[in-house]
Amino acid sequence: MGQRFETGLMHIPEDKPLPGQREPCPHVLIGDEGFALKPYLMRPLPYRQSKADARKEKYNTGLYRARSGVENAFGILSQK
Repeated sequence: MGQRFETGLMHIPEDKPLPGQREPCPHVLIGDEGFALKPYLMRPLPYRQSKADARKEKYNTGLYRARSGVENAFGILSQK
């Protein structure tokens, strides 16, 4: 799967604007600190950087909430 993302063979939809916005936003995967930086992957910023900057802390908090929601959805789905 990682190789398909790297080579662009995953058939990811084209960038679209978020609701109420005009600028297109790319579709990305959400990961944790264990993943290497990639153009298609969002991962948290290092703890030391985020504690010194409120914007970075807000980014990490939002990313954590998104990741938590996805993990909960997969947990519910796996119990069905």
